[in-house]
Amino acid sequence: MANGRSATATCEHGKDSWFGLWVRDLFEVWKTPRIAGGKVPVLVHAQAANQRAWQMTRDLESFWRSGYARMRKDLAWRDPKHPRRRIRERRDQLRMAGLIPCCGRGEDGFSWGVARLLIIIALLTLIAAWVARWWFWKRVRDKGRRVECSMTVSELYEKLGQPRKKPNDLRDAAALGSALRDCGLRLLEQDGLAVAKKRRTGWWSLKILPILVAVIFVFSLVFHRVAPAWIMAIGLLIIALHVALRVTGLGIELKAVRRGLDEFEKKGRFRRMSEEEAVVDCAKASVWETILPW
Repeated sequence: MANGRSATATCEHGKDSWFGLWVRDLFEVWKTPRIAGGKVPVLVHAQAANQRAWQMTRDLESFWRSGYARMRKDLAWRDPKHPRRRIRERRDQLRMAGLIPCCGRGEDGFSWGVARLLIIIALLTLIAAWVARWWFWKRVRDKGRRVECSMTVSELYEKLGQPRKKPNDLRDAAALGSALRDCGLRLLEQDGLAVAKKRRTGWWSLKILPILVAVIFVFSLVFHRVAPAWIMAIGLLIIALHVALRVTGLGIELKAVRRGLDEFEKKGRFRRMSEEEAVVDCAKASVWETILPW
């Protein structure tokens, strides 16, 4: 045959001559083989990896244009003899032979390009959020951890009327700043601001979203039901949207810091002014702590 492989035709009296081969062995055979000096076309049995004929045809050109796509969709590439990593190579062979258009809508065409663009946009959003979190919160937190205060976190909660079940004996300004913001959100929630509870507790479903996306991604790689690129794109876009919504709501957390500070000033102050300034700075910076879902 044209691809260098050989096949044995079965000839029976009163029946058409035929031969069967795996689809992978028919690649580069774009025209139907003929016998009897090129006069008689052979009936070709295009077989799946289980050696069962999926289609019988005397027109291989028509099979490569339409039948092959239906066969691939029907089998869903669950057969280990047809690993997904070879699909691109086979499509390239079909395009070079002029049997399918150059611009498909599969992974190599428009669809894969859109998925890749969405992945890039989502990753840029997440990277920008991570950089902002590091710049505005982690740098201030590291400085605040070196400032020892005269009050513990548990004492701050009790003074603001928000006692905790588990005691916390941390005294650094970073821990007290996060506690002051949390108390402010609790006070706003008591004042009737429903969104303050969401800002404080977050969405539990989004916390497990990365694990869920990873599981679906592995499932798509194994069973080839959905393109892995689109699974990744949709998951990253949901996470990026969550991050964007958290950033747009930073004003609520800054309001919570002011609410907690006003309540604290009614009931007392820190012993040193430097302590209070460090705690307030850490509290304002801690609003960036919760912009990521993990």
